[in-house]
Amino acid sequence: MSNQNRVDSKFSGQRTQPRASTLSIVGRLTGAIGMVLLVSMLLTWILTQTIGVFLLSKLIVGLLGVAFYLLTNGDVFRKVAGGRSMGLLVMTGAGTIIVLGLVVVANYVASQSSKQWDFTREGIHTLSPQTTGLLKRLDKDVKIFAFYSRTEAAYPLVADVLGKYYRMNSRVQYEVIDPQLRPDLVEQYKITDSGPRLVVTAGIEEARAKSLTEEEITQAIMQAVSDTTKTIYYMTGHGEPAIDDGENAEGYKNFADALVSEGFKISPLSFVNPPKKNDSRALNLDASREGSLKVPNDVSYIVVAGSKSSLLEPELVALKDFVSRGGRLLVLVEHRIQSGIENLLSDVGIEVRDDLIVDPNPLNRMIGLGPAAPMVIPTEEEHPITKGLKVTAVVSTARSLGIKAIGAKSKLDFSPLALLRAGESAWGETNLADGMAEEDDGDTLEDV
Repeated sequence: MSNQNRVDSKFSGQRTQPRASTLSIVGRLTGAIGMVLLVSMLLTWILTQTIGVFLLSKLIVGLLGVAFYLLTNGDVFRKVAGGRSMGLLVMTGAGTIIVLGLVVVANYVASQSSKQWDFTREGIHTLSPQTTGLLKRLDKDVKIFAFYSRTEAAYPLVADVLGKYYRMNSRVQYEVIDPQLRPDLVEQYKITDSGPRLVVTAGIEEARAKSLTEEEITQAIMQAVSDTTKTIYYMTGHGEPAIDDGENAEGYKNFADALVSEGFKISPLSFVNPPKKNDSRALNLDASREGSLKVPNDVSYIVVAGSKSSLLEPELVALKDFVSRGGRLLVLVEHRIQSGIENLLSDVGIEVRDDLIVDPNPLNRMIGLGPAAPMVIPTEEEHPITKGLKVTAVVSTARSLGIKAIGAKSKLDFSPLALLRAGESAWGETNLADGMAEEDDGDTLEDV
């Protein structure tokens, strides 16, 4: 009987232990939230390196949460302090504080130093020796404007890529510009969706990088600091379309803007009406005695586009000499106009046919094109000019060209290569009468 009473007393004693109050439970929850906020505060400071309202708010709320826990759970804290686990708790807390302190100190030291380490086997985060050598020799201030919007996938990479150049040499500054927010700079630097998005400036000189690759950026910096901006000369004096005409379909303003967006300068060149110079009279006398014209030696690129009248023989001789010494010549010939440039093209192995490319493909009419505006595609031959052509191009009132001697050198030691061709249904019409075209034996039927 006495044993039963002792058992009942034992169970009765367990049931009468005091339960945690609602205030104590709320205090524990508040204390947990406070600790989370304090740890989060440290991480926020590590990442941002700034002390602002957001960080101070976390600190104050976190401390208040922990203080409320201590006030509402003082008995629990006293039991823990008097128990065996107090030593372990103190050691754990001290260790946590030491680790966080070391992380904070290491992060602060890293933020004050521009030194970075690349532990990848391929060194993908390290600039090449050629680039680092260029940056070490750099004696000019360079500014890079990167036109990328925040919604683009490449946007996060811009600061990472350009930052490597800045850390190597602080004379290379960069600015990431949202095209939507700065249309004035977009207009100033002629930025287009399909053109280069990186503009490298050094004083009055500038160059363009087509992509975020190190090769492109380094070449653009080298070009800008070495004052080697390439100038393309546009021949005038024979009724060529104006390069500043953007209102008429025949104008070449879009063509000129595209060249500028690629980092080129474009300037007119005329033998018929040369620009006035202080020594123009002496130059004219020299030219009359020599009886010939010559393209200046500092000219590397000439465009002869859409001449409406024939070039003079001395001009053709000068252009032939220009090509023979390595000059680059871009020629656009008009339908039914003999400008004399055909003979020069013949000397380099290109036959300019007296025809008009027509294509009766029904798809042309479905997209609003006529037979005289055929669609063209790259040929099977690999070439850098057409390598990036991803969509079908359209040409209007175009003449077909042929290669005179495939596999053989031309008179000027050139090997011609076809770049574009029309569709299988196209031909070169040689007898266009009253706007009617009909395929017959006299037309150009192959290699159009």
